[in-house]
Amino acid sequence: MIWIIKGGPVMIPIIVGSILGLAIIICKLWQLYGIRMDAGKFTEGVISKVRLKRYDEALKYCADNMRYPLAVTLKAGLEKRALASHEIEKALERVGNTRVKQLEKYIGGLISII
Repeated sequence: MIWIIKGGPVMIPIIVGSILGLAIIICKLWQLYGIRMDAGKFTEGVISKVRLKRYDEALKYCADNMRYPLAVTLKAGLEKRALASHEIEKALERVGNTRVKQLEKYIGGLISII
């Protein structure tokens, strides 16, 4: 193809990088689309159960929505509710960091391509 429209052999890695970058962007958009939720409604549902001291129901509500990072985080907090507040904060921080790492997957590759 007229040697990649006269760009020469340098165009091959540029094209490959562009395709990989597009694939990563589509993957991230798909991932973010999959974790959309009405956070206010969900949080209110959990809080209302906690206010009534129905912790098992709140945990089940979170467990039924584990694909959402907010549900995972709230569930971790509910499971550690008997601990001191600083220990709960550490547990929530660990859970949050884990979820962020999952969301950041392949971003380093995209940065390298750009």
